[in-house]
Amino acid sequence: MGIKNIVGQAASGENFFKRPEIITKIKRAINNYSNILISSPRRVGKTSILLHLVDTAEEGNHYIYVITQSINSENEFYKRLYTAMIDSGSVGGFTKISRKTKDYLRAAIEKIKGVKVDGIGGLDLNAGKEIDYKERFLRLLKKLPVDGQRLILMIDEFTQTLENIIRKEGEDNAIHFLQSIRECRFDGVIKDKVLFIYTGSIGLENVANRLLAIDLVSDLDSVKVSPLSSINAIKFVHALLEELEFSMDDKVIYYMLDKIDWFIPFYIKIFIQEIHNVCIDEGHTKVTKSIIDNTFEQMLAHRNYFEHWYSRLKKTFKKKDYKFAVDLLNHIADKKTIDANEIINLAVKNKREDFYKDILKILIYDGYINNSENPSVYRFNSPILRAWWYQNVTN
Repeated sequence: MGIKNIVGQAASGENFFKRPEIITKIKRAINNYSNILISSPRRVGKTSILLHLVDTAEEGNHYIYVITQSINSENEFYKRLYTAMIDSGSVGGFTKISRKTKDYLRAAIEKIKGVKVDGIGGLDLNAGKEIDYKERFLRLLKKLPVDGQRLILMIDEFTQTLENIIRKEGEDNAIHFLQSIRECRFDGVIKDKVLFIYTGSIGLENVANRLLAIDLVSDLDSVKVSPLSSINAIKFVHALLEELEFSMDDKVIYYMLDKIDWFIPFYIKIFIQEIHNVCIDEGHTKVTKSIIDNTFEQMLAHRNYFEHWYSRLKKTFKKKDYKFAVDLLNHIADKKTIDANEIINLAVKNKREDFYKDILKILIYDGYINNSENPSVYRFNSPILRAWWYQNVTN
């Protein structure tokens, strides 16, 4: 059965392209009672993997998915987790855990002062002084019985939350936030029945290192989500084509993938979508290399596909760091590569010689560049992004 080509949204259910090697690593870590950091650049498919875990929950495990991308305070973070717990428990969402655990959770919710569960998922918080949601969250977790059942809280875009707190409340509060969530992981009452899975399109280790707080995340079992292998990229294309009205032989598929080079699902999907548009407009039923070439050029006109790669640099870096990062990417877009000596010269010019290595690490983790072929030479991961950057940013 084919996969629907839905661009820009997480894939779930039958539209999820199976990645058993990643799922096996995650479930192995869960079975070892490890808290997990799923790390990868943006658009590689982390959220789709989390939704797949929800869809395929094993007996005895219950997964709750929470996205915290817009949150910018510690108390709001715990409120989001707390209300997610209540919503799941009050509507019978705990379908994969025992009746005993479900009953305990419902009883715990109803005993918490100021909360009334109405049986259909609603809750009513009494007005008054600000509620300490961490305290309520932990109290709720501690009411869960130790009966072999596990609650797995999946927190998507956790690192963005940390960055938001840095910008709004400062680095000291961000460090306190990391300390606080670490305390939750190590709490003696809940650690054997509750696990945390964090994801982020920004490297958590990079941010923690910048805060001199790497020890606060060192206990996490890191699972890296890489781009698709060549074999899986071909399988993915075939699965997408099953739902469409045109065909591509393997030589043309290889030609398209050579244009993409960095096989993240997002780039493959937008390429296929643009091919589909061309075939509809021009009446093609079979894709040729010429159509691939034309599609590549047409894709570059779609700012919505790529603009976030540029705009988020302003959110990630402060003024001088931002200037260095843009100058570096402009150089690579123009010259295709940059070597170590040129990077040092650029860092000196921007007065970033003491910080440029950290900036490079962030650009690598966030999916802009790599030095995998030669440790001293950096290039864009994607020829598509390099071409768009050269056309829309460099010039």
